[in-house]
Amino acid sequence: MYCTINKTESIRNFLCRRGPDQFAKLQIPVHSAGDYQTGLQLCLMSSGLQLRGGKQLCDQPLMDIAGNVLQWNGQVFAGDLTIDDTESDTEVLMKALAKCETDAQLLAVFSQIAGPWSFTYWDSRRRLYWFGRDVLGRRSLCWNTDPAPPVGGNTG
Repeated sequence: MYCTINKTESIRNFLCRRGPDQFAKLQIPVHSAGDYQTGLQLCLMSSGLQLRGGKQLCDQPLMDIAGNVLQWNGQVFAGDLTIDDTESDTEVLMKALAKCETDAQLLAVFSQIAGPWSFTYWDSRRRLYWFGRDVLGRRSLCWNTDPAPPVGGNTG
């Protein structure tokens, strides 16, 4: 998975080599709270490598009808999310996240997942960009920060 808020696509070739079975890119305009056009875009790229036979890869980044976007690298073994063998972890997780109305609800979804994971999630309604990984860090999640970010925000 890769996400950036700039205009570079130099990472694309590296991603395609890591996941040659599926590749997709999605660009989302980033507006300020007052719906001011900033000219910036959130660029999300995902590649997939089919490791388990039988199941079709779920295309990522996955966008729902409300404009929420999920990139998921993980497996759900147990927890409150129940997933049968015919379902995609990504699609079930997206449905659970779409129901969240508060930060606490969203965090609760991830805290109850047993298994290795990392994710990025764009909450379209609230204009929040979430990312994280399981407490043991079993799936890689890298990020880089610019000392002069292009848009204002809080980090914590």
